[in-house]
Amino acid sequence: MIDQRARSDPDPPVPPCSERLVRVLGLAVLALWLFSGLVWWVPVIAVVLALLVRALRVLLPSSLRRWMPSVVLALVLLVELAATTVWQWLVVAGAVALVPGLRRWRVSRWPAIIAVVVMLVGASGWGWTWWAERQRQAAAAAADHEFAKARMLPDSPNGVVFTLLTLIAREDRQTCSLFSEAGAQQFATAHGAPDCTGAVRRLREQVRDPARYPNPTPATIESTTSARSLISTCSMSWSTFVREIPDPGPRLAVLLAERQHGLGYLIVGYRPC
Repeated sequence: MIDQRARSDPDPPVPPCSERLVRVLGLAVLALWLFSGLVWWVPVIAVVLALLVRALRVLLPSSLRRWMPSVVLALVLLVELAATTVWQWLVVAGAVALVPGLRRWRVSRWPAIIAVVVMLVGASGWGWTWWAERQRQAAAAAADHEFAKARMLPDSPNGVVFTLLTLIAREDRQTCSLFSEAGAQQFATAHGAPDCTGAVRRLREQVRDPARYPNPTPATIESTTSARSLISTCSMSWSTFVREIPDPGPRLAVLLAERQHGLGYLIVGYRPC
């Protein structure tokens, strides 16, 4: 019976106002879809809603059927609003209102001017939001890098000395990663080198026993265990209670090490004994 009534009750012609509404909503849906990054679920939702409304079409009176495309587009638009920002809404609203505003330019220029102002406000806010998000991402990436670097640093004041001696004995390129920028400059100056790498090279030339050099007697290293630790290697020795062992390489200096993010220690100061 429903099918017969639907066949005997054809859809009335679509009024011009409904056609204009479909065009406006369609333009807004397309623009917001572009702004959302062409996400896949927007066309899927549009197709599902269209099929659902199409299935319920026979239950609606003929006077409402002509508004079905507008209803589908309006529902899709509401979903897209949740995935975009208010600044993007303003840009789209201004663009949609600009076309009729230009058509009425000879009658009144204010609609077009207001549409342009709305677009500019939305574009400015959108640009500022984009820039702020990029800044936040850059800060987060820098913080992640600092945490990763802190995890690789020695976790104790004595460990700073052992690691530094080990890397010097190998003339390892990672030696200077134990220093802050200011600490690396003080390290280079203390050993008469132009830079940190040059200081490492000069110290390596003074190492006579690379195998023994990284293993001084821990008790001869003077240090304080705190977030800001002063470490002295001026009295450092490789001798034991059993025998006297000649120094296998040069003593270093007084180091100032700071704990980074509650993890490893970074050498931020370096002065000769």
